[in-house]
Amino acid sequence: SSIRKVAVAFAILNLIDNVVSESESNENLFALLNDSLRALNDSDYDLLILWYFEISLLRQIGFEINIDNPEGIGKENRLKGRALKLFEKIKDVDLSEMNAEQFTRGTFKKMNRFFEKYFEYHIEGMKQTKALSFVNELVNKN
Repeated sequence: SSIRKVAVAFAILNLIDNVVSESESNENLFALLNDSLRALNDSDYDLLILWYFEISLLRQIGFEINIDNPEGIGKENRLKGRALKLFEKIKDVDLSEMNAEQFTRGTFKKMNRFFEKYFEYHIEGMKQTKALSFVNELVNKN
């Protein structure tokens, strides 16, 4: 839905705001933001684009995820099964090649919890933003 797309766009912007200093200039990060927002506007894969953005953002700021041993998230939050397969697909895809992936609410919750814990551990003062909470509410209502 268009409301969910707007919520995802705000979540992406909140992530940038939380991890990048105002005085920093980063052309690669701007390109990632621009490409992600364009893809979000042009497709129906809003949650996949959000996760792609999170993976790419972490990579660009020096916290690339080692999925075999993701530091700081706890064993209970590690990705397994369908969530792990989805993560592997998203991390290696080009945004222009993103296509629909079916996933359950359970997979959605696992993915979001994983990213929430990963960001909290690696980014000082990072907490789940209101925009991400709103995305969660929208998904859980459907």
